[in-house]
Amino acid sequence: MNAALPTFSAEAIVRDRIALLDTSASFLAALAGIPQSRLSLALNGTRSLGAEEGERLKDLTVKLIELRDACGIFPLALHNAKAVRRLLDRMDERSITPEQVRDAVQVLFGNE
Repeated sequence: MNAALPTFSAEAIVRDRIALLDTSASFLAALAGIPQSRLSLALNGTRSLGAEEGERLKDLTVKLIELRDACGIFPLALHNAKAVRRLLDRMDERSITPEQVRDAVQVLFGNE
């Protein structure tokens, strides 16, 4: 039985964003470089995330939502953590923002 999570806890926010992104806890754990078991326990309310880890996961899920939304017509599959990590790292290295991705997609394919 899962314990109830406080509505505004990092665990509840991350759990809701995983559902919104249509991805899995194992994907997010691999992408964040944390043990899948630790994230699963936190999402089930058995163990809490540390403050720093919770903020890191909240930031990462925001970045994923922004990137998914920026891709527009292109579906962004959030199932291959290594490929998505390469994409996020490349964006960081080149200071590419989700807004720039959105603009590039719109230039190529027009507005949706």
